[in-house]
Amino acid sequence: MADLFKHVLVGTDLSGSERGTYPWAALFADRCDARLTVLHADEVDKSTLDVIAGFEDFIGMLSSLRGKRVEECKQDFESLQVDADLVVRQGAAKRVIAGYAEDEGVDLIVVGKHTLSDGTTKPLGSNLSRVLHHTRLPVLVIPVFDDDDDHKAMEMPVIKRVLTPTDLGPVSREAVLFAARMTLHLYNDVELTVGHAVDWPTTGPIGLPSTALELLTEDAESHLAQLLSDIGEPNALTIKTQVEAGRAVDVLLKMADDIDADLIIVPSSGKGAFSRFLLGSTTDRLIKQTTRPVLMLPPSFLMPADDEE
Repeated sequence: MADLFKHVLVGTDLSGSERGTYPWAALFADRCDARLTVLHADEVDKSTLDVIAGFEDFIGMLSSLRGKRVEECKQDFESLQVDADLVVRQGAAKRVIAGYAEDEGVDLIVVGKHTLSDGTTKPLGSNLSRVLHHTRLPVLVIPVFDDDDDHKAMEMPVIKRVLTPTDLGPVSREAVLFAARMTLHLYNDVELTVGHAVDWPTTGPIGLPSTALELLTEDAESHLAQLLSDIGEPNALTIKTQVEAGRAVDVLLKMADDIDADLIIVPSSGKGAFSRFLLGSTTDRLIKQTTRPVLMLPPSFLMPADDEE
């Protein structure tokens, strides 16, 4: 069974919108009693700028702006009453994040996903996409809004409702077990909904007969009932199950809206020969389309003993 997190890393470009990730990183670090690092990648290659007129003035301006943003970042975490180490490293963000995470024993990466003010999600940036598709670490993806107030007060997020999708496989089972433990550490009186989509693959206009759909739904409900029996119902945690038919991503987005989920906890994949290394298509689309925070858990994190075999 996976341990709770011990070292949380939040990547930041020190812009105003990235501040939206800070309270979430602080929350997980605080509740797990974990080390917290704020990492900024300095992507300016000074060796390519030495021929530019006014180079020194330009670098001076960048340094001054970065210094101001660094101080603001420190103040943000002080207001959240969480200790954080601020680290600046030279290089491309995707390489800096991966390298630091490996060197320093990071086990949770927190990143922002830029979202428009009307809730419309933007395409995943190259850095975020690379982290999601290639990391073997859990990733907490937080929607951040480009027009957020740079000086908005920092407050810890409140989590009352959590959705955990499952495909009824062994990896998903471990994800549900972890979600139950994690939510208990975040807040008391949390409602955890374990959701399953009966997603029948078809071609053309042929649909699933109603009797077959009913049988699949009953089978899914039976699996979920057994899973809940295995978990039990710890004090201060209410666990519910929900089974609906339809395209997996559409069903899960609807479930999240129906319960007004504060957080979605999902395994990155659970099927296929390359499930340990590649982001599953359902999880990939879910992260792209939702405007809610998503905690993605790779199989190698959930089942480390199996990963070593």
